[in-house]
Amino acid sequence: MNLQKSILKYSLLVILSIVFSVIISAVTLKIYPNLLRFQRDDNLIVTLDSHYLRYLVQFIFNAIIVGLMYFDMKEKKITSFPVLILTLLSIKSGIIFYILLLMFKKYYKNEINI
Repeated sequence: MNLQKSILKYSLLVILSIVFSVIISAVTLKIYPNLLRFQRDDNLIVTLDSHYLRYLVQFIFNAIIVGLMYFDMKEKKITSFPVLILTLLSIKSGIIFYILLLMFKKYYKNEINI
């Protein structure tokens, strides 16, 4: 897989994961409106912000993308665990560093001239 296909693949995955995380969290809160509402021992009702659910869904999508990225890295023999951890925490930053890692590898194999 060349560099352009990797950029296209992972940029589409980033966009789709962000869109689907918003949609899934909105639909979940529409179906279960009391999902983020808790009652404490002193009968006080605490409501969490809906962003917590969105971040949880986004984290799950990030984990799936990290798995895909790990198999691509293994195939290209450039496995970098810091990039995988960064992708798990921040998908945009992780994908950027992964693309930079691919470019770095191709540059040192003299496949890219800058």
